[in-house]
Amino acid sequence: MNWIKKGVALLKDGGRYAQFLLKRPKATTSTAPALVLHFERPQIYHRYLYTLVKFFLIHGYRVYIPLQFSTFRHYHQVPYLNLLATEDQVFFQAAPPEAQALVWTDAQFSPDYFNPFYASTKTDAQWRHLPMSMHPLMYHRQLWKQPLPMCPRKQSVFMLGNFDPAVYQPLLEAFGIADRNAVYDHLAAKGMLYPCPSRDALDAFLDGAQDGQCLIMKRKDFTIPIEELRALLQQFSFFLALPGTVMPHCHNLIEALSVGTIPILHAEYARMMVPALQHGENALIYQDLDTLEQCLQEAYTLTPSSVQRLRTAAQDYYQTHLTPQAVVQLVLQNPQQKFWLMAEHQSVEQLKVGLASS
Repeated sequence: MNWIKKGVALLKDGGRYAQFLLKRPKATTSTAPALVLHFERPQIYHRYLYTLVKFFLIHGYRVYIPLQFSTFRHYHQVPYLNLLATEDQVFFQAAPPEAQALVWTDAQFSPDYFNPFYASTKTDAQWRHLPMSMHPLMYHRQLWKQPLPMCPRKQSVFMLGNFDPAVYQPLLEAFGIADRNAVYDHLAAKGMLYPCPSRDALDAFLDGAQDGQCLIMKRKDFTIPIEELRALLQQFSFFLALPGTVMPHCHNLIEALSVGTIPILHAEYARMMVPALQHGENALIYQDLDTLEQCLQEAYTLTPSSVQRLRTAAQDYYQTHLTPQAVVQLVLQNPQQKFWLMAEHQSVEQLKVGLASS
């Protein structure tokens, strides 16, 4: 029966492919710089390849992906990567002969994102890390650059996210970082969390006089539309940057930095940012759950001038290293450079292999 299901799926994909060929945008003559993707396995990088390509589109590049049925299935089916096919900004065809194109192949990228941080031997200088990004929908919906009016900030700590234990499980021991559920449980047991079970409770806190609190909101209680997220982050001075699903990195750190909300994060997470975030300069950094408690108390008692200095440095870090323009410029510094690109589960699996063989 499996072969019947596979055959039906193949026929459906063939129909979608034919329909796509008819409707895809056709390139016209242009003097814009060009980027050509020759990836045989783009699905490895899924959302992270989407954001990288999107950065070049934002920067004014024309992007070409020579189309084959096998690669079409990846660009059509893989979540977030499929936005490249639906946005009608990418040309799924060969680049015109006159295009002076930057060409990418699988050989220029590696999902081995974490091993260089733990390798006992010197890594190849030809390779560089590409930084983390906001959530893909921030760029898809043009929310990443949405102007936000100035507003008063609470000198409190904020975090909102998914805490489903089936998804957010303990991280690889090598990272040495407590997962987000362990952090939540620790702070709750210490009585260090401000109860905020609903949007009404959050709004009441923001409108009230109380301050110096840590608010961690779970998605199962309520959600904030992504369109409102950066504006909400801007109402707090500090953001508790807890780990992602299987790795330290998570999109929400970048979103917080973009509005100058000062991150509080684990030392391992901080050092794996590129470049590393620094305690007391552009972040507050903890080593374990005990020092996290100290970081929270420090956040509540910093002078207004110290908070402003950290906030300015956090936003400068974002502008210098994490905007689409900054990432494009990093790539263009040396077009022959090779890059470690985040691949989430795949990157963690490669770290496991590297640790086992060391």
